[in-house]
Amino acid sequence: MSYDVSIWCTEPFDDPRVLPTPEKWQAADGGWRYEGRGWLLRVQASAKIWDEDIPDEVVGALPGIAHVVYVCLEPLGAPKAGLTMLGKLTRAVAKVAHGVILDPQQDMVELARGTKRYQPPKRDNEQRFAMLEMSWWLNHGRLLEPMFLDSLVELLETHLPESMPRRYGEHEPPQHVYAKTGREHFVSFLATNLTDFIIWNAQRPVGGWHFSVDSSCGFQPLGQQQQYRCNRVTLSLEAMALTQPGWATGLQRFWRRTSGLLQPFFGDVRTLQGYSGRPSDPMMDAETESHPVSSWWWKGIPPELGHAVVVGAPYLEHWPELSAAADHVGELAFLSNDDWLTSSDVSERVGGVPAAMALPFMPDLAPHELGGMAMRYPDTYPELFPLAEVPRELRERRHATTEDAPPPWWKFWKR
Repeated sequence: MSYDVSIWCTEPFDDPRVLPTPEKWQAADGGWRYEGRGWLLRVQASAKIWDEDIPDEVVGALPGIAHVVYVCLEPLGAPKAGLTMLGKLTRAVAKVAHGVILDPQQDMVELARGTKRYQPPKRDNEQRFAMLEMSWWLNHGRLLEPMFLDSLVELLETHLPESMPRRYGEHEPPQHVYAKTGREHFVSFLATNLTDFIIWNAQRPVGGWHFSVDSSCGFQPLGQQQQYRCNRVTLSLEAMALTQPGWATGLQRFWRRTSGLLQPFFGDVRTLQGYSGRPSDPMMDAETESHPVSSWWWKGIPPELGHAVVVGAPYLEHWPELSAAADHVGELAFLSNDDWLTSSDVSERVGGVPAAMALPFMPDLAPHELGGMAMRYPDTYPELFPLAEVPRELRERRHATTEDAPPPWWKFWKR
């Protein structure tokens, strides 16, 4: 029998020069071996793993785990010198490959010294920064069900613990401390207050969660008009997180998992520039980019999609080009760029968004008649709007306008 340890890493490992006393290791069977007095230590080069291969004990220890290194000390009752070398070896590999050590014999999960899930980057306080925004639009109200919310909280705790609240409440300063109140109280709080304004203070690199949720969806009055309202969930994170070990992979996995739970009809990932203040509490102004969809008021798919999209019913059946190019998981189709740090738009991979179901233009800032600047949004609906029947007066407005001659800008102002 042997003493077996594994190292679950974000980076591959195949360099024996980082092993302790590297001159004493010998190549053997796709790895290396070290012989001591009455004991033998073996280490394998890292192997690529699938997401489902990661043990529950380490899945939340580091983001983006993608490789595993297996280490074996023989015999199980090896002398102290063998155990000492085992410890040096695992810590050296974990440090260079950015990994977490799993020792089943000691029931221990350990990060190498100095290894952190996230290291906040240094920046000038006046320097503006970008936020990565994940958004989902839903035409169901399951987010108000306690069992559904409990599943969401469990997903966050496991796969993106930074997104869990340190404090939460209905006003500033938040009155509840999660470490004291616990998960059951937090789920109950969400079920009771999610339709109202809530405070959710997460940890960096997460900027925050934003919920626009009600029990019903459909065309509802907005001023003197009828507009389609659905439910929206948004998570914002520091875009610089994508440059840190494992985070690019980890966030793409999280995006898919959360989409699978929420089951949206549409969702996207995009980088928005020009935020100010603190990344943990980002502030917006006229220089900050806004998402092309205004909150929960849905008027069609943005013609520019960003880094990634997830599409479900009923839009998917009307978009065969995306369906053919996407990865399908259950009822959802995922299309994503490999690198979310680039400005490449994922719509380029499917020939753009079909005009029949797209917003007529990307919203932008325009002067407001009362002074200052305001976002202008389309006030018409696309020809294909599969979520609900568009009221007659809105259909007539659409036919009365053209792409070359949009309505006056002040009609677009909905903020």
